[in-house]
Amino acid sequence: MSIKDNIATVTFNRPEALNSIPVSAYYELIDLFETLESDSEVRVAILTGAGRGFCSGGDISEMIGGHGGVSPLFDHMQLCTKTSLALVHFSKPLIAAVNGAATGAGFNIAISCDIAYASEKAKFSQIFGQVGLCVDFAGTYLLPRLVGRARAKELVFTKRIVTATEAKELGIVQEVYPADELYDAAKALAKQIAEGPAMSYAMAKQMINRSFETDVRTMLDFEGYAQTVCGTGADHEEGVKAFIEKRKPQF
Repeated sequence: MSIKDNIATVTFNRPEALNSIPVSAYYELIDLFETLESDSEVRVAILTGAGRGFCSGGDISEMIGGHGGVSPLFDHMQLCTKTSLALVHFSKPLIAAVNGAATGAGFNIAISCDIAYASEKAKFSQIFGQVGLCVDFAGTYLLPRLVGRARAKELVFTKRIVTATEAKELGIVQEVYPADELYDAAKALAKQIAEGPAMSYAMAKQMINRSFETDVRTMLDFEGYAQTVCGTGADHEEGVKAFIEKRKPQF
């Protein structure tokens, strides 16, 4: 992990295993995102992978011989849940720079981010059924909201590979870039976001996430509370002043 210009870059770094996730990495991710949450220097984060893969999901080598029974596997899934929530509930803008294979939990980690950019070499698959497992890492929640219920089921049931181009068409990623331009594109987006009003973006992110389970009246109430906070804050004062003075605001 590195931090520069108010941007944290988090890199899955097991390129020899296409960045599969061992159990130890779940604890590291939870701790890391808790640290980033409280770090006032960090205004936006990028999640990417080293080598040819973004993240290939759980480490299959740790599944050989079973999971030790129902209780240990259930405990492991509680750890997965905590890790997934650390990403989904991260209050700051989170960008996925999907540089290669994003399969299984790796697919769902990518769509846990607020915005996803992909390399032309990126490939996606809900591959869980290949090893007789069900979808996890919030995939059953996030994927249907991006692609619709029927398409989500088709991707899960067939386990087929989705190219970067199709992923953009389906709304899984927002942009596709040549491999050597991907990180720079994600960094440029992160820089633009990092220059914006942090509190405004944090509240907007939270409200948009809640909007899928909330009625319009409740969302209007949320907007009222959020706007009251933002409208009495320093960022709003600076934004209005900069507008009047015809200059770029310094949030």
